[in-house]
Amino acid sequence: MQSLSTNAFFSSIKATLSKARPVAMTAGILLAVCTPFENSSAIAQTAPTRTHHRTTAPVRRVPARTTASPAIPAATDRLAAPTSFIGTWKGGMVHSGDDVLIGYELQLSAGGQGNWKMLGSSYDSNTDSHTPTVLEQGNLTYSQQNNNITLQLSGGSQPMTLEGESVNNYTLMAGQVTGTDLFFRFSKN
Repeated sequence: MQSLSTNAFFSSIKATLSKARPVAMTAGILLAVCTPFENSSAIAQTAPTRTHHRTTAPVRRVPARTTASPAIPAATDRLAAPTSFIGTWKGGMVHSGDDVLIGYELQLSAGGQGNWKMLGSSYDSNTDSHTPTVLEQGNLTYSQQNNNITLQLSGGSQPMTLEGESVNNYTLMAGQVTGTDLFFRFSKN
C-alpha cells in the first residue's frame, strides 16, 4: 500500500473539491457534490461494458388443484400413534432430588387389569457380569379418564398408587406416586 505525505493528501482533496460543485458553506466546512469518477479516463478504460439482453418467455397459466393428490395413502395405510393405555410400558421411578432410577415394566390389558415388575440385576462375581432379574412383581388395576390414569400396584412389599397422565398421544405416561416424593415416567413399547 502506497502512503501519501500529508501535503500530497491535502493536495488530492483540494483537486477533487475544485472539480466539485459547491452546495453550501456551513461553519467553515464546504459541503460539495462530487460526481464519482469524474474525468477519470483510467477507470473508464478498465471498466467492462456489458450489454444485457433480456428474453421473456410466455407466461403459462396453470389452474389450481382443488382435489387431493392420489399420492396420499388411504387412512388404513397410515401409521398412527397408540390411542389407549393398553400395552407394555417401560420406564422407572425416581425419588425427588435423587439420581437413582428404579426400573419398572407395566403390562396393561383391557378391562382395567394388568401386571407389573420391578426390574434389577444380579451380580455374578465368577463372571464379573450383571444378569437382568425381576426383584418384585404383582398385579395392578387401573382407571382412566381422558388422558389421566390412576394405577394401583399390589402384590409387592408395599402397595402403591400412581397418578399421572398421558403425554404425546399415549406414548408417554408421567406422574407421581401418591403420598411420596417418587415420580414416574414410562414410555410405551
